[in-house]
Amino acid sequence: MRTRHFIAIGFATLAITGFLFAKASHVPLSQKCKKSDLIAVIEITETKTGGASKPYRKIATARITETIKGRIDVATFKLDFDNGLACPNILYKRGDRCLVFLSKLPTGHFTTYNSYYGAYTVSNDTVIDWEYKADTKLPNVRQEILKHVE
Repeated sequence: MRTRHFIAIGFATLAITGFLFAKASHVPLSQKCKKSDLIAVIEITETKTGGASKPYRKIATARITETIKGRIDVATFKLDFDNGLACPNILYKRGDRCLVFLSKLPTGHFTTYNSYYGAYTVSNDTVIDWEYKADTKLPNVRQEILKHVE
């Protein structure tokens, strides 16, 4: 009986681990573009704890500086983030400038597509570690994304 208990715990652990690794695994650019409601360069103007939809713990206020896909008719929008896990997770702080692939939540807020595989730091005119290969100029990244946007 005790052996069955340990086997059940082992299978549950493997199932959870598999889910986490699947969520954290690299997502092809074509899929990110297709499944994202909004692709944009944003600046985080504020973050606060609480009020986010589950499983998220925090809300960022973001301002769009450039839209690549999608449309938003307000100057700023809410971005739910920080699921409390070490991995996969995404964290934002005030002043961050990022290229993001976002999914719209039923609340009207957005969330980063596939956790951290949907956000890239932008510094000056460069996307840092683009597609986990190399720092790449934003105009080149934009052209690459537009090849996959319908």
